[in-house]
Amino acid sequence: MEPMEESHGTCATPPGEPVPEAIRELAGRFLEEAFAARRLVKPPLAHLDGHGLRLEDAGRGCIGLLGVLSDEGGCASPSLFARQLGLTPARVSNILSALEREGLVERGPSAGDRRRVEVRLTEKGREVDARMNEALARRTADLLNALGEEDSRELVRILGRIVAVLGDAQWQQAQRQQAQQRQGRCGS
Repeated sequence: MEPMEESHGTCATPPGEPVPEAIRELAGRFLEEAFAARRLVKPPLAHLDGHGLRLEDAGRGCIGLLGVLSDEGGCASPSLFARQLGLTPARVSNILSALEREGLVERGPSAGDRRRVEVRLTEKGREVDARMNEALARRTADLLNALGEEDSRELVRILGRIVAVLGDAQWQQAQRQQAQQRQGRCGS
């Protein structure tokens, strides 16, 4: 089997350099475990149904959208949700419609530019978001308690490292893109 090469330029492996076999095997195991964890985490999120949010109405992305909206101070544009959650504009619109029906968000014109739409958390939306965060914090604490303190500290350390590596990679990619754009403007 040929060694795998990094083709996106967003990882530590330089382009054209092979990824060691042991790392490739670990990558496969990591993905298997990550997908298994995702399948196991999703059903417990259904317990949030009693918190003023019927997940079957909005499905995938509903909790994430409320989280992004809360992180943005309760007001954001639909395009931000699409970018941050990796959803299509149509999917964002469907989720927003379900959240509006539940009275959790409202859409309206932007205060700064009436041609743009803003989404705002309602008071009920803020309450539901707070209850969801509490429920998620309890679930997370239960999980970490089952892992034990030492493994929990290691998990948190590794997740922090992953975020740092991915953040560095995104920053580096953005810098390369800006340099290419500057060259394109100057070279024309």
